Amino acid sequence: RPDQAIDAYQKALMLNSTDAKVWHNLGVVRVRQAWAAFIQSYALVKGDDALRAKLDGLIGAMEKIPLEGLSRAPKGANPAATDVHR
Repeated sequence: RPDQAIDAYQKALMLNSTDAKVWHNLGVVRVRQAWAAFIQSYALVKGDDALRAKLDGLIGAMEKIPLEGLSRAPKGANPAATDVHR
């Protein structure tokens, strides 16, 4: 429930705006939301649309962020064997 988590983190920051862990957790939730939006957009965009290349670049860059779950590969799959371009 990312929206509820964001609300909770923002409330926590109103009480203590110097809590690094809360800022970190808020960032993680927002990165995951962005990731999900880019993946959904990529799934919907036509193959010849210029947006597809932009999304591919964004998703590729986000995959380099060391956060669990930011991979196009399904859990348990070999990431090298998964290619969303096919």
